[in-house]
Amino acid sequence: MASIEFGEAVPEQAAVIGMLLREHGPNAWNWLPEDNVVATLAELAAGRGGAMLAWDGGDIVGAMIWRRDDPYPALRPADIPPEQAAYLAEAVVHRDYAGRGLGGRLLRELNGRLASRGIRWLAAERHEENLGSAGMMRKAGYKVLSAYDDPQRRHAGNRRTAVCGRRLDEAGSRLAHVRRMAEYNHWMNEKLYHTLEELPEATLSGNMGAFFGSLLGTLNHLLVADLLWMKRFAELPEPGMLAVLRERAAPVALNSWLSHSLAGCLAERRLLDRLLLDWCAALTEAELDQPLSYRNMRGVAATKPLFPVLMHLFNHQTHHRGQLSTLMSQLGLDPGVTDLVVLIDDV
Repeated sequence: MASIEFGEAVPEQAAVIGMLLREHGPNAWNWLPEDNVVATLAELAAGRGGAMLAWDGGDIVGAMIWRRDDPYPALRPADIPPEQAAYLAEAVVHRDYAGRGLGGRLLRELNGRLASRGIRWLAAERHEENLGSAGMMRKAGYKVLSAYDDPQRRHAGNRRTAVCGRRLDEAGSRLAHVRRMAEYNHWMNEKLYHTLEELPEATLSGNMGAFFGSLLGTLNHLLVADLLWMKRFAELPEPGMLAVLRERAAPVALNSWLSHSLAGCLAERRLLDRLLLDWCAALTEAELDQPLSYRNMRGVAATKPLFPVLMHLFNHQTHHRGQLSTLMSQLGLDPGVTDLVVLIDDV
């Protein structure tokens, strides 16, 4: 989904969003009565709420519709006043994009935009047994606050509604920084690989005097280093989705080859970047202070707090992408803007 773009809706798009919602929103878990849809879209059209959209080309393929409301004030943190709370009224992803992580990305985008507007709390509902929605919300930092019998609205499974919520006033926190760096890493890697697709394999693998020789050698080294660190993270007590890496063989050297082709490296890159994005989204503040014990490539044992080690991983990525940018410039290639600051919202 490299072509997916995100942005806020304008009121005039309410009708188009309604078409997407009606066609792709209803399912066994999702209660979508027409009167609620009409009311939600009317508020959106009147500018009393908003929506975060995902586009693929010119088509809207996902939407998160919110309004300034809090139907569960007793569950809201005591230090957050009602005017700084919002409610996620509807969420929809085009069926052709289901199961590809788009809902989670949309929700994370919405978190950031609402926080930049001074909204500090977002509440949402889902069917208690909807595992897809549960995973999406967990990865975006939401916690289940309560659950109750809801037979009028829930017609499948146990017919219960789970109420979820999340503080959004973490813009300057370590967690927000970790998640932003994971997004930056993914964004930059997609840009670089897309630009390098213009080059023939002979140029990609030709020795240009870099520390790891070629463009391909540098790309491969980044994969090796990231895999080594992520396998170490996978040994933490709560590795989450990184547990799938426990069975992967560890590279034996920093110049071990994971793939000798750009396409092979890109497939591995996207796998690792998606795992890293989702894992960082699910981390808690307390987990950033947990000790990480590992042995380096020389077998030397170390135990360090997780947060600065994560910063090392991101710094290492930026270091070698800088080398790649220099090599690309020598070949007349321009990957475009590479600055982290473009991913930081104005305040």
